[in-house]
Parts: sequence; structure tokens; C-alpha cells
Amino acid sequence: MNPFPTRTLQAGAMLGFLTTAAIGWKLADRPERPTEDQPGISNRSAGHSSRPVRPNRRGGPSDSVRQRMAAIRAISSPGDRLRATMALAESLPASEIAAWLDGRWFPTGEGFDMILFNKLLKERWQQEDPEGLLAWGLKSSPGLVGETLKSWANTDPQRALGFFRNHPNAELEAQVLTEIAKRNPSLALQALAESPASGGFRSGMGDYYLRQLFQQLAKASPAALESAMESLPPALRKRAETELIGCRLAASFGTEIRKLWERPDGWRIFDDLADYGTDFRKQLFGELGNLPPSWRARLIEDSYRLIDSGNAEKWIHADLEGFGFTDSQAQSLRSRAVGSLASKDPEAALRMMNDLDFDSKHRNSIINNLFLNLRGNTNTEALLALLNSDEERKLALSEMPRIVKAMPRIEQPADWLAQVAGMDPQAGYSATYQYLSMLRSWDAEKLTSLGDGFRSLDDGQKRQVANLIANNGSHLDNIRPLQAEALRYLIANPESGTNDSGPDPGRIQHLPDGTPISPAEPPASHDANIVKASQFAVDWGKQDPNAAGEWVRSLPAGDARLWAQKNLAANWAQVDPEAADQWLNTLPTAERAQVREFMAPPKDKRE
Repeated sequence: MNPFPTRTLQAGAMLGFLTTAAIGWKLADRPERPTEDQPGISNRSAGHSSRPVRPNRRGGPSDSVRQRMAAIRAISSPGDRLRATMALAESLPASEIAAWLDGRWFPTGEGFDMILFNKLLKERWQQEDPEGLLAWGLKSSPGLVGETLKSWANTDPQRALGFFRNHPNAELEAQVLTEIAKRNPSLALQALAESPASGGFRSGMGDYYLRQLFQQLAKASPAALESAMESLPPALRKRAETELIGCRLAASFGTEIRKLWERPDGWRIFDDLADYGTDFRKQLFGELGNLPPSWRARLIEDSYRLIDSGNAEKWIHADLEGFGFTDSQAQSLRSRAVGSLASKDPEAALRMMNDLDFDSKHRNSIINNLFLNLRGNTNTEALLALLNSDEERKLALSEMPRIVKAMPRIEQPADWLAQVAGMDPQAGYSATYQYLSMLRSWDAEKLTSLGDGFRSLDDGQKRQVANLIANNGSHLDNIRPLQAEALRYLIANPESGTNDSGPDPGRIQHLPDGTPISPAEPPASHDANIVKASQFAVDWGKQDPNAAGEWVRSLPAGDARLWAQKNLAANWAQVDPEAADQWLNTLPTAERAQVREFMAPPKDKRE
């Protein structure tokens, strides 16, 4: 009796495959065995068995599996072998399919017989137990699983949601809920609140899909999302609020931006929304004359995110002083704009620098960066002629020898480490940028190998590699764990002669509205690693505060760890006070007290 009466093999559908398969088998045929040694496929071996496959004690397939495969391998005729392969695929219990696919128990070569066998098994599995096939596919083909589940979201959303009750997967569920939200936002919200994975939604890789989900909910049904916010975990509640604000900003920027000015976390929300395909930063330019002092300070700090070569001249010619910026702030913004213009037209940038009343600090900064990043085909003589003094030309010439030509790509972690460990320390930013850019396309396996190789370097080589990785590459999220390890090494092994005494633990820095500076920096006379640790912790905390918190706790005791704790906690508390407080409770008692003192408002300290 056919165990699958609802499924028939259509001759027409299989004809092309069978013809090609026969050719494939001809090419890969094994030597024929004597006829008397060729057993047929008996009803016993091909028949349906309800008992699960019992693994061989020595590992691998069971004896019964080995017997079935031996019988198929013994068949010399491609056509007969094809029919035996199809019979085996049709006869196996569905409960055994995963074991056959995972164990690769059909070792008849790489020909079409194996392709056909696996195809038939998956087709059967899809018909008899589609949820089981999807659960298995999560290990090998999550992209295909996602497409199937998103299709279900449109045709049978309850079926799609039911899958995640037994197979929680926060990232994939966020994608499915986004599809459901396009047609039924209420159902998506209900499912999100009830999801067993809701506590597992965290920033990081999954944050992209969460953002898409809440953007869709905020557009489709803002009132429903707002009323459901209290039922969401704190992190999801914050994301929901942010996307609702984003929708209101898009509809009425002038009105909503003023509401953000009044919030202690307003800049963080604005910066978060501006990072993802909006033109909010362009619109902020029209509000420069209305910004509160705290926002002007944050704009200076993050000016590299607002000014680029495309809008540099607009910022250069803006009446910044008339908008309320101090002379120092205006110089800083125009210096940034001239530097951005230099990447497109270095000669125009130097002429603009000469037309503006920059002090020597800003002029030297522009010259330093411009000549440091020159390309090899630039007319350097014309640029040097635009400088005002021999001192400036000397500064420019000191940077020019560092220019390097494009390097050939390095694909092996060991080769990359060897070249970086042996590079000229004065090679400059151009070489550093090229080395780091090579890592952009490396997969997790290569980066893991790179980390293993880094740990095996001697101290001299490790320090040079650590300096390059820890001090650069902030635009490469995929190397953040390696950066964390490199910076930890530099903090644990300071160079001789550095001052790691740290800042006065009682010295608190705040923005004009009382918000802690992000990050608060110790005096410049102290070890730069203290500042780097704080900056790194804050930057990582914006994406994955839990990972950043674990890294900070792993640092050796000292001022670098203490200041990183202070800055991470102060910034984390603006986004998720409850989670930040829970993390604080994991710190040693003495350090926790100092961090809490740092986070207290200034008025509390005067009392």
C-alpha cells in the first residue's frame, strides 16, 4: 500500500530530471559487480517501518540503513537504481527524514541520485510535517525558512505565529510580525506581547528587524501601538516610543522637534531616528537658530554625522554666530565643514580656509588631515603654495610621506596579522584605513581565526596590532568584539611612562541641562586608554548595552574600568533606567557607590 496516497509522482514532471539523472549516473557509475552478488531491493528493505532508526553503537547509520544502501549501490543499471532510490525515499517514515538528511546516509556519490533522494525527502516532509521541516531548516537555511514563514504571515498568520510558540526565534519572529502588521496591526501587537521570545528581543543584529516592525506598527496603527506600550518589556517600549516619535517628526518636524528639546533623552532619540534613512539631520539645519544650548553642545560633539562634502559649503556660509553659537563653536563647525570639503576638492578647501578667520589650532588640524589623506595623483605643489607660512608647509610635508598606494587585498587572517604587526608605525591613516577595510567583508569564521591569531602574538606584535584595531575602525561593527579584546589588552598592559592615575573620581561633568556628558572625559593629561575605554563602552552600549556591560566588567580594576562604568551607566540610564540599574547592582560595592554618585544630579551633590 502506498503510504502517501495523496501524493503521486507525475511522469511529466520527473521526465526531464530522470533523463538528466541517467546521464549523471552514467558518468559516475561504479564498476559492476557479478550478477550473483547483486541483491534486489526486497519488500523488507524498501517497506515502510514505523520504528525509528536505531543508530549503530559505533556511530553513524544503523545496520538496517547500511543494508539498504548496500543494496542500492549494488545495482548496476542507472534506471533500476533510480527506481530503487525513489522507492527508498517514498518508504522511509517521516520521523526518520531528519536523521537521513543530517547524517548524509545516502553516500552514493555526488551525482543526481543524491540530489533526487534529498529532494524527494524534503517534498514529503513539506507535505506531511511542514513545521518540522521549517524547524530543521532553521539550522541550515534560515533565509528560506523566513521566506516561507513570511508567506504564511500573509495567508495564515495564526499558523506562522504558532510556529514560534514551539520554536522561539526573536529575529525571525520580528520579520514575520512586520508582515502581519501590514494587514492586521492589532494581531501583531497581541502576538508581540504574548511572544515567548519577547524578552529575547535585544539590540544588535535583531535591532534592524525590530525597528522595521515598530515602524510598520507606528504607521499602520499609531493609536493601538501607543495604548499597547505598557504591556511591552522596557526595551521594546522604548523602541515603540522612538518610532512613534519618528512618525510624528516626519509629519510635523517643527512641532515635534521642540518636544524633543524638552526631553533629557531628546538628542539620543533624534540621533537614533536620523541614522535610518530619514532626512531629519538636513531638516535640523533649518532650526539652528532655535536650538537650546544643550542641543548646540551635542551638535558640536556629533558634527561629523551632520556635515559632509555635499553640504559643507552650506555650513561654512551659515551665520552660526547669529544662530547663538559661540565663536569657538562656530570655528569648530566651520573647521569640520572645510575638512569635509577637502575630501572632494582639497584646493577649494585650502582657499576657503584662508578666507576664514581660523586660529592656528584649527588651521593646523585642517592641514594635517588634508595632507594626511591626499591621494597619490594630487598636485601637491599647488596645495603647498596655498599655505601661509613655512611652518604650515613643514607640517604638510611631514604628513605627505605617509601616503601609500592601494594595497592588494589580504584574505588570510595570518597574513593580515603578519603585515599589520610589521607595518611602519608612521604609515599613517591611509594604510590603517585600508587594512581595516579589508575586514569589512570577512565572515565570522575568518574573524574568529583572526582573534585566535591575535591572542598568539608576542607582546610587541600584539601591541602594534591592538593599537591599530582599538584606535580605529569605529565604522566596522563586525570587528567590535576584536576591538574590545584589543583595548582590554592595552588597558591591562599600559606602555611604560604612561600616567594611569586617572581623574578625580568626584569630578562630574554635565551638559547645561544637567544631562551627563556622553562620554565624560578625564583630563587630557591622563592615560588616553581611560578615555578610549569610556568612549568604546558608550558607543557599544548604543547598540548592545548588555554586551558593553559585560566587557566593562571584564576590564582590570582601575580608573579605566571605573570611568567606563560611569559613562556606560549614565548613558544607559537615559534609554532604559531599569536595565541600567540592574547592571549597576552587579558591580562591586565600592565601584557601584562611585558610579551612583557620578550619576546623581548636581544639586544632590551640593546637598
